Amino acid sequence: RVTDQALDGQMVTYNGQVAVEDGTINVSGVAPGAEEVVVVFVGDRGSVIVNRDTVDDDDVFDNEDSVLSDADGLIEEGNVRGFIISPARDNVFGGETQRSVGEFTTFLNDLEERGLTQDQAIELIRQASIEDEGSDDLLVETEFEFTDADTVIRNVYAEGAGDNVSGVQPVGLGETMAIEGVTNLRPDDNTIVLEMIRGPTAESFDVGVADDWGTDGMWSTSIAVPSDAEPGTYTLRADDGETITTETIEIVEQREEETETPGEETPEETTETATETAQPTTEEPTPTPEPSPEPTTTETESPGFGLVVAIFALLAAALLAARRR
Repeated sequence: RVTDQALDGQMVTYNGQVAVEDGTINVSGVAPGAEEVVVVFVGDRGSVIVNRDTVDDDDVFDNEDSVLSDADGLIEEGNVRGFIISPARDNVFGGETQRSVGEFTTFLNDLEERGLTQDQAIELIRQASIEDEGSDDLLVETEFEFTDADTVIRNVYAEGAGDNVSGVQPVGLGETMAIEGVTNLRPDDNTIVLEMIRGPTAESFDVGVADDWGTDGMWSTSIAVPSDAEPGTYTLRADDGETITTETIEIVEQREEETETPGEETPEETTETATETAQPTTEEPTPTPEPSPEPTTTETESPGFGLVVAIFALLAAALLAARRR
């Protein structure tokens, strides 16, 4: 049957690091079409570590302890570039220049003897595999820091103190102390022990243990504060078996609850609705109609008739005056 070629792989780090004290890294994935994959680590100063992992019938490869050392010792501390390289279906690396898995491994091991820088070694690895003309090789890269074991305490607070509590806070008598931190150690090989080592009644506290965390390295545990413990300043120690870190903790009789200071109330904005307010209407009194005057009948006189009457009146007046004389 013809199997599609592909590569999906990962290198598991914790908080982006691998601890020198662990000295190994979990490398796993799937590589359909390939019989083997080659895992290469290139150190900060050009050292090269090479491992070979077999791909099973389910196309899976899984090496929980891929070593970061060879006959010359551990890879140097600092930045490390890791590569998972699959030869795909043809089971040879390269294209125009082909190398078997064994020949490719020898080529990689010889790079360290050439005194190359990290970038120079990586360039040659790519040229001999995925960048060679006609190559069907596949490559997955991971970058991490190879450094000393490191475990720190980040947060200590009373459980139930709130969702956004951070830093080291006072814890009251009878409360449960939540402890959070970060490490670069592998959880399957390491345990972090939390213990009160100094303080007025340090011996009355139980021991806390963190033995499981994700790839972000964040661990957590809790310790009950005895209700009859003596308030005061205590020293909390975190011991991962490789390193020890301490933090000063204040145990108080009663923890002050943080209360929100009410701010000035902002008056609610009211949306004015443009409604027309009916203005009161003043009704004008309806005037009582005055009786209409009776129409006066005026006789129309002829202008000629009026003149005759006036003449007769003047004559009558003159006649009357003559008689009186």
